[in-house]
Amino acid sequence: MGRRKRPDHVKNNIYDNFGKPLSVDNSASRRDVMVTMYTRLLEDMALARFKWRNMPPGIDVRYLEQALIRNGLAAFYFDADYDRFMCLTATPAGVVNMYDNPTDFQVYGNSMVNKVISGRDCIPIWGNRTRTPELDAIMIFAQRLAEIDVTFDVTALALRHPYIISASQDERVSMINAFRSVADGDPVIFTTDAMGPAALGERAQVLDMRLEKGTVADIQAAKSRVWDEALTYLGVKNVNDDKRERMVVEEAVGSMGQVAMMRTVSIGPRRDAAREINRKYGLDVIVEWAPQEDEI
Repeated sequence: MGRRKRPDHVKNNIYDNFGKPLSVDNSASRRDVMVTMYTRLLEDMALARFKWRNMPPGIDVRYLEQALIRNGLAAFYFDADYDRFMCLTATPAGVVNMYDNPTDFQVYGNSMVNKVISGRDCIPIWGNRTRTPELDAIMIFAQRLAEIDVTFDVTALALRHPYIISASQDERVSMINAFRSVADGDPVIFTTDAMGPAALGERAQVLDMRLEKGTVADIQAAKSRVWDEALTYLGVKNVNDDKRERMVVEEAVGSMGQVAMMRTVSIGPRRDAAREINRKYGLDVIVEWAPQEDEI
């Protein structure tokens, strides 16, 4: 009897999920897919905000930024066991000093690295001044955008089916033929006295499902506002297309001021960490905001 094959955890739980489409068999699944889609889009934008220059070989900047977005903290240090610089996801460990700064850090990289390092032997990199992950806000914006998309889909369906008609079985075929002629664009529809307004009013009822004027535009405007709020949160320049032409100078300056402040919130701790890395290890690490003025 042959040996029983052990399950491959890495293959089954990691690699097999790459490129695997999500199911959209029902409305709940469709909403979940939309949330996942917008979370991915916003997280991709967040990952692309910064350029790290002159990092030592082997440092994965994508992993670093993802650790800051999802965990709020990474630690840069020289690992004597691997004889190389590393920058891994970290969590505070041990006691904190009088400034609430951790004195030790636990670093981990999947199952390969898991150790506690003294604060004297590493440089913490925080994602923002509050030292908290950004993924929660990204997911909130993603959920809002998904709900608006679901509302738009329901509204679009209502636009395609604006009437509900209650009629007897005798009039059903005549009703179907009449509305088919309307859909086909016939210029004139001929019918009998039984289909006249007076006679038909007694035997059939029509429920008008037409939406109020401006409903679709209101939904699109709401989505634009939420999307702009998400971009502002990430520090990405944006101007609402619905207001672009009539926006006054003060509004535009105010919007850019919010974007500039959000950039400062996220790039400030990274620059602080880069200076400490350079001072401690004699490197020349530089972090910059990725989108340049001529690229926007």
